[in-house]
Amino acid sequence: MQSFNDSEGRPQAHGIVYPLITTSTGEKFGKSVSGALTIDPNQTSPYRMYQYFLNTTDEDAVPYLKLFTLLNQIQIVEMAKSVKADPAKREAQKLLADEVTRTVHGPAGLEQAQRVTRAFFGGDISGLSADEMEDVLEGSSTATITKDQLEGEGMRFSDLAVASGAGKSGGDVRRTVQQGGMYLNGVQIEDAGQQVGVNDLVEGRLLVIRRGRKNYSLVKLVE
Repeated sequence: MQSFNDSEGRPQAHGIVYPLITTSTGEKFGKSVSGALTIDPNQTSPYRMYQYFLNTTDEDAVPYLKLFTLLNQIQIVEMAKSVKADPAKREAQKLLADEVTRTVHGPAGLEQAQRVTRAFFGGDISGLSADEMEDVLEGSSTATITKDQLEGEGMRFSDLAVASGAGKSGGDVRRTVQQGGMYLNGVQIEDAGQQVGVNDLVEGRLLVIRRGRKNYSLVKLVE
C-alpha cells in the first residue's frame, strides 16, 4: 500500500487542481455566475440544464464536449467538422445537451427535457404538468388570482387576459381571439367571453395564457 507520510512519519497533504473553465468570451463557468447550473434537480431542472447546453455558442460547443462528456476523439472531431461546415444545424450543441443531461439526470431526465422542449417550442404545452409549465415559463409575465374569482360562473377570458397582461383591453383581446391568436393552457380560445373557472386550473393552481406564438402569461392561484 502506498504511504502518504513523509520520511519522518508525518501525514502529507495532497490536492488536485483543475484549470478554470471559461467561455470563449472569457466569462467564468462557475456557481457565482448568474444563471449558473447545479446538479440538484430542485435547483436546476433537466429542462433548464438541457436548454443551457443547447444554447452554447459555436465557439464553446466542441471544447465543452471535451470537458463535460465521455465521447471519444473520433466523435468529437466529427462534431468539430459539423460546426465548421454547417453551424446552423447545431449538431454539436444538440449532442452536448443530450450527453450532459443524460449523464446528470439519467435517460428519464433527458426524455423529460426533450419532451418539455418540444411542447414549449412547438406551441402546445397542454400536456405539461404544472411544475413543468412554471419551469419553462420562469421569467414570463406573472399575475395572481383568487379562488373566489373563479368560483361560480367564473371569469370571462377577456377579463382574465387583461388582468394577466396578455391584452391591453377587452377589445384588444377580442380582436386577437378572432384572429386565432389566444390560448388558455395550450388550447385555442374561440370566444373571448368564454368563462374560465376553477376546473380550468392546471392541477388546481395555475393558468397559462399564450398570445401569438411566443408571448406567455402565467396566472397563479393564491389564497
